[in-house]
Amino acid sequence: MNARMIRVALLSTLAWSMLCLLPATALAASGHAGGQLQEILQNPADAGMSTELDWKKLRKFYASRHYQPAWSDHSGVFLPARQFRDILENADREGLEPKSYHLKSIARQWGSIHAAKRARLDLLLTDAFFLYSRHVSQGRYAPFEVDPLWNIDVPQMDPVALLESMLEEDDFERALQALAPPHPGYRWLREALKKYRQLAAQGGWPTIRTSAILKYGQRHAQVAVLRRRLMAEGDLQLPAVHDAQYFDQLLKYAVERFQVRHGLEMDGLVGAGTRAALNVPVSTRIEQIKLNMERWRWLPGELGERYIMVNTANFELLAFDKNKPVLGMSVITGKPERPTPVIQGMLHTLVLNPYWTLPRTIAIEDVLPKQQRNPEYLTSKGIHVFANGEELDPRQIDWSKADEDYFPYILRQEPGPDNALGRFKFLFSNNFDIYLHDTPSYWKFDQAMRAFSSGCIRVQEPFKLVSYLLRSQSEWSEQAIKAATRSGENRRIPIPDALPVYLVYFTAWGRSDGTTSFYRDVYDLDQTNPAFCLTSNP
Repeated sequence: MNARMIRVALLSTLAWSMLCLLPATALAASGHAGGQLQEILQNPADAGMSTELDWKKLRKFYASRHYQPAWSDHSGVFLPARQFRDILENADREGLEPKSYHLKSIARQWGSIHAAKRARLDLLLTDAFFLYSRHVSQGRYAPFEVDPLWNIDVPQMDPVALLESMLEEDDFERALQALAPPHPGYRWLREALKKYRQLAAQGGWPTIRTSAILKYGQRHAQVAVLRRRLMAEGDLQLPAVHDAQYFDQLLKYAVERFQVRHGLEMDGLVGAGTRAALNVPVSTRIEQIKLNMERWRWLPGELGERYIMVNTANFELLAFDKNKPVLGMSVITGKPERPTPVIQGMLHTLVLNPYWTLPRTIAIEDVLPKQQRNPEYLTSKGIHVFANGEELDPRQIDWSKADEDYFPYILRQEPGPDNALGRFKFLFSNNFDIYLHDTPSYWKFDQAMRAFSSGCIRVQEPFKLVSYLLRSQSEWSEQAIKAATRSGENRRIPIPDALPVYLVYFTAWGRSDGTTSFYRDVYDLDQTNPAFCLTSNP
């Protein structure tokens, strides 16, 4: 027997001797995690496990796999477990809280050879998956409970079935990453979150400390502060100047860029509104980004090949083809006391030269007082009055007796230049009688804050929207559309390829160029949403 064979034999004998010296409990600890799982699932409190875990789902998951561990065996934790732990430790990248996913408890059980601890580790990882998969794909909060305007169904998923299928994937880590919303807008906000956290780590930005209006051609000590403030977010990208306190033309352009990015009036002046936006701290912007990432999670994972999205916080309509914007325009949305709801539906019909049947709220609250003051008001606006299916002469009605409790009338405005819906009405399916439409009041589009309607969406460029919707119909050229509207004839045109419309509310919006826009919380939905302050640590 050569020396190498002797060494191997001695090592084998030594290893067997050491194994024989191990107590029986240690040998059992290396193997029977399955039995331990079943015992813990039957009596979690006796095992010292938290009652906050979703035991119903845990029992369902492990019963389906005959109580075999999912994340480890006697040889150690599997690669998916290590990948998942890394994802959980970095959940803040998705605007989530790592501490929500049992990480301290997981660390205490990690790497143990004892069956009981391996069983606890398996249960903690599985429950963390149930939580994380729901949070990252559907949101931490149910939108119907925290947002009074939200009326879009959140797609449901079965986390038990999801985990079972993902554990069969060849690339578990990639499957984990795919749980987050696939929309570009979400990804851009995720990048923005990283950027603004870096800004926070660097100390944020300075505060403008003057009530004076700062403007072009002025010299002021706070102009130098303004320069540093605009450079922090990249609105001003210039080297140092000789006189930092002088408000020059390039600084004016930077102010205008900031104003556009924040939905403010673009005048280049740092007045009260612009100064207030400049002085919002970086920590608040971080929370705003996280909240709007949550709003993206509440939307369907698939928005459609083509779709229209109206952001009521930014007063903007965008039409998308394959997630790329191909058309954009300004809109007017519901006033704060009559806000536009967050809804979705299929845009199916275009109405040319529409009639307008006034909603009861508008008829009583807006139109009735005008008619009571001026008996010719309804006639002057082309509004007809109906009751019990018959048209009435508005001059023969005693309007002083009409009020909220007594209003048996239907008011309908005829097509024409004064019609509140303009020349076009775009119908999409929803339960709120909300639609898109033209308007005769184009001057209102010149204002930065455009919450003027009673809930419906007024579009600035209806001809462009019509052309987009009817682009596959050769008979509806631009000339044909204009001729049809000039005729004054009321006409309904089915949209051949109905497409989804989403009315949403995003107060933070990421863009492909790396910039982020922040908009006023017109409907006061940010501060009242628990997702706005998920943690005191940004």
